[in-house]
Amino acid sequence: MIAAGGLLLFPALRTRALSGVVRLAFAALTLGLILRAAVQYQWEGAEVAVWPVGIAVLGIAMWASARGLVARAGGASIPAGLLVLLTGLATCSALTGSAKIGQLVGLLCAGVGAFWVVSWMRPGLRLLGNELTLLVTAMLGFGLCAHFYSELPGLEASLLALGGFTPWLAELPIFASRSDRTRGVLRVVFVALVVGAAVALSVASFEPDPYGDYEY
Repeated sequence: MIAAGGLLLFPALRTRALSGVVRLAFAALTLGLILRAAVQYQWEGAEVAVWPVGIAVLGIAMWASARGLVARAGGASIPAGLLVLLTGLATCSALTGSAKIGQLVGLLCAGVGAFWVVSWMRPGLRLLGNELTLLVTAMLGFGLCAHFYSELPGLEASLLALGGFTPWLAELPIFASRSDRTRGVLRVVFVALVVGAAVALSVASFEPDPYGDYEY
C-alpha cells in the first residue's frame, strides 16, 4: 500500500491514462497475491476461474460505485458511509476469528475518519481516483482475507459488500425532492442498515473460547 501510494506521487503518473494503468495493475497484483493460496489449496476445477473473475468484477463494481457517488454527490456523506462500512468489516472480522485483520482495517477507519472530519470543514474536498483505488483495493483485500483465510461467513461478507452499493438508494426518484443534506444522511443510513445486519449476525454467532489465545 505504501509503495503504491508512493508511485502515484510521481508527476508522470498523474496523467489520466497512465494513472489508470497503474491503478489497475496495482489492484490486480494485490488481489492476485491475496488469492494465490486459495487458488493453490482451496479451489478446484472451475472454481479456479470462476472465483477470481467474480472477485475482479466485484472489485471493479465497488470502485465504479464509489467513484460515481463521489462525482454525483461528494460532501461528507461519502467518507461517512465508507467509515461505517470499514467499521463493520473490522468488527465482523474480529468477531469471526481474526482480531488482527480487524485491527488492520481499523487503521483504514482512522484514515477515512480523519478525511470525513476534514470534509466537514472543506465541503469541496473529494476522494480522487487514486485514493479510491487504494481504499477499495485494501477494503476488498481485507474482506477476502477474512472470508477465505479466517472465518467470516459468506452471508456477512455479502452484506458488507452490498454496503458499497446501498448509498445509491438515496438517488431513487422518491427522494429527488429531498435536500442534499437529507439525501446525504440517507446514504449513510442505507449503508448502516446492511452493515448493522452483518454485525448483528457476527455478534449472535460469536462464541468466545476461554482456552484459546484468539491471536489469528
